[in-house]
Parts: sequence; C-alpha cells; structure tokens
Amino acid sequence: MKQGWIQVTTNNTQEDLSPKTLATMVYMDETEVQTISDAIVNLSPVHLQAILPAGGWSQTPPYTQTVLVEGLLDTDTPIVDVALDDDPETAASELDAYGLVGRVDAEDGQLTAYCYDSAPETELTIRLMVMR
Repeated sequence: MKQGWIQVTTNNTQEDLSPKTLATMVYMDETEVQTISDAIVNLSPVHLQAILPAGGWSQTPPYTQTVLVEGLLDTDTPIVDVALDDDPETAASELDAYGLVGRVDAEDGQLTAYCYDSAPETELTIRLMVMR
C-alpha cells in the first residue's frame, strides 16, 4: 500500500500531516476503516475441500453439481481454487476442467458448482477458504 505525506491547504497555508495510507486518506470513512480493521483482527480463515466427480454433472446447461461439504454455511462466500495432482499431465487436465467452472454457491453443508459451456470430464478436488 502506498504511503506518503498529505498536504492540506487552509487559508493559503500548506501544512504537512503525518503519513497516511492511500486507503484511509481517500477511499474510506472512519466507519469503513473500523469495519475492515475489525474483520482483519476478528476473522480467521476456514479451509474446506470438495470433490466434484466427473460423472456428477447435470445433463443440460447450465451444468450443475451439488456436493456435500461439511462445515460450509449458506452465509459463506468461498474463495475457490483447484487442488492439482503432482503428475503434470493429470494436473493439466484438472486445470482445463477447472477452467469450465463458472461459479459456486454455498449452502449449509453443501456446495453447488455451475458450468455454462460444457461439463468437465475430469474429477476435480477444489479447495475453499471462507472468513469467519
């Protein structure tokens, strides 16, 4: 994050104030700064995992699949990534399949994945991170 001096002009006099971050200086009011600060201090990441079997997709677009994910809440907004195999050829296939996933929706105890163009033909293990 950029830091620098803020110059304030009052009554034709310029004065330097202490260094401030660009975010607190321009883009956030005091309430927003406090909300973000509280989230950083009080929330912790929760890591979960889901497996999307290759044969588990619906037959018509949008292709969907719902799988059980213990601990997932409908209030969660997961950050999702694919867990790639160590074998380069398998990992390339998994990465291609993951590229077909357009979005995921969290529900209590389950996750629904959506693919809009075509359904993956490779099983995917996906990692989820949510902040609570």
